Amino acid sequence: MSVQRAKQETTASEMLDWSIILKQQAEQKYDREKNDYYYAQIAAEIRRSYVKHPKDIQNKDFLLQTPAEMKLSSSSEEQTKKKRTQTAKCFWFGLLGIKDKIE
Repeated sequence: MSVQRAKQETTASEMLDWSIILKQQAEQKYDREKNDYYYAQIAAEIRRSYVKHPKDIQNKDFLLQTPAEMKLSSSSEEQTKKKRTQTAKCFWFGLLGIKDKIE
């Protein structure tokens, strides 16, 4: 449907209602339901039958991340990159005999 056609067929009050509904959905918390845990457990059990070390598979690995969790994981990834960079600098500076301050 084109924008022009939507303008012709939709009243202003309907558009307002839809904008409120869409805004509420965007702000809605992404709480996990009981079924999410059941599905994660099923997926983990299926995966355990295909791996060499089945005890390493955890149910939480199969839960979908919420947007809030995605933000947290991206900040932890940045910290991990900084830590790896610092470790690499220590290794190479030590190997090459460079006596410089590592930041």
